[in-house]
Amino acid sequence: MQKYYHSDDQSQNVRWPTGGGSLVINGRNYMLKQCRWHSPAEHSVDGIIYPLEFQMEHQTQDNSSAIVSMLYSYGKPNTFLTKVNWEPPKEPLGLVDPFEIIVPDKEYYRYSGSLSTPICREGVIWSVLEKF
Repeated sequence: MQKYYHSDDQSQNVRWPTGGGSLVINGRNYMLKQCRWHSPAEHSVDGIIYPLEFQMEHQTQDNSSAIVSMLYSYGKPNTFLTKVNWEPPKEPLGLVDPFEIIVPDKEYYRYSGSLSTPICREGVIWSVLEKF
């Protein structure tokens, strides 16, 4: 699996063009295609804006999207995040195992919305987990 990196003013991306794992929502299979970080977070819970949001974008074969989002607060180091090089590289970074991303079994908020970056496609299933 190739890890591709992109950075702009508010987000950083890692892409797995051939998929990096999957999840099932309402009987549909979604493949992990990319991860992105936003600082500060795009979502808030009870008026709290977290310093970091990690979004894992999954897609079906017909390009429907589901995003699992984790909101991070300051505290103990996160094993996966400590491996991220926060400086944008000039070329693909090689192999990255997406199974190192640990998504704890926690309650979450789910809603239908849109992508938060252009093309801002609607009909995206969002699952937002709070405070890591």
